[in-house]
Amino acid sequence: MSLQQFRTRTGRAVATVVCGSFLVSACQTAGLSDKPTFEVAYYKACYEPINYLRESERKMQETVVMGAIGGAVIGGLAGAFLGGDKNRGAGALVGAAGGALAGGAGAYLMQKRQQVTDDNTRFASYASDIQKDTAEMNRALAAAEQAQTCYKTEIANLTAKKKAGSIRLEEGRARLAEIVAGLREAKGLIEGAGKRFDDNIGTYQSAYEQELQEKGIDVAEVREAASWQPTPAAATVAEPKAKDGKKTPAKQPAAAKAKPAKADQPYVAASRELRTASQTNDRRRQVLLDSDQLVASACSQGGEFGGSACRAGG
Repeated sequence: MSLQQFRTRTGRAVATVVCGSFLVSACQTAGLSDKPTFEVAYYKACYEPINYLRESERKMQETVVMGAIGGAVIGGLAGAFLGGDKNRGAGALVGAAGGALAGGAGAYLMQKRQQVTDDNTRFASYASDIQKDTAEMNRALAAAEQAQTCYKTEIANLTAKKKAGSIRLEEGRARLAEIVAGLREAKGLIEGAGKRFDDNIGTYQSAYEQELQEKGIDVAEVREAASWQPTPAAATVAEPKAKDGKKTPAKQPAAAKAKPAKADQPYVAASRELRTASQTNDRRRQVLLDSDQLVASACSQGGEFGGSACRAGG
């Protein structure tokens, strides 16, 4: 193959792959706009935390999209060269699809091995990456909870004004519509950030567990070691005296669960962080549930204030 042919083939492959990778990642890049989807006129304090949610969703999204495109380009180029001239386009697209799907974990693992050659340090970096994304997701959830608390207070205030007849129907509807829109937008952003979070954690876990398997380390044993917690010391308490005045034997504390042999190994830290990430997902599900319940409560208590905002669903 001449140099010119190499350049031409490379250029065509990259162009094909970029288009292919865009299509592959299009569903991942979809998100809410950079600005509020409604006018924030009454409850700016409640909406302020949602601005942080939008930034958090964007951070999660960019990480996943760049990983997918990078993997697609690598896989697509390989497919183009292996496919030959006649099958170059098809080979690139197949490679792009495979690369985009495997690109997250594959490219991440490759990058880790290039950047961190020491095994123990690399395993520690897996734990650090998982911890970083989990912390970001928890900050986003805290922001959503802050917005929910604020809107909940405003729902109660609006309901009180409605009962007292101190607010006009038009303004009441506008206020309730803003509350409902804010809650739904916060929910949408959490859903978006949550999807990116799941993708990221899945990428880290796949690469990390692949390393464990390659080194002959049992993943199940590592998970068991990660779940171990030291048994807190329990004071021995004497039982009350029996009626005959004799002391009953003191209760003995339960035997501590044996510490797994792998508990102190450096590669267990990442598994512990994966457990924390799972707990964060439990918190996320609760935040989404709370959002739906608050919207239902607002529409129920708002009565005629609900109008089209409550009929819109979502």
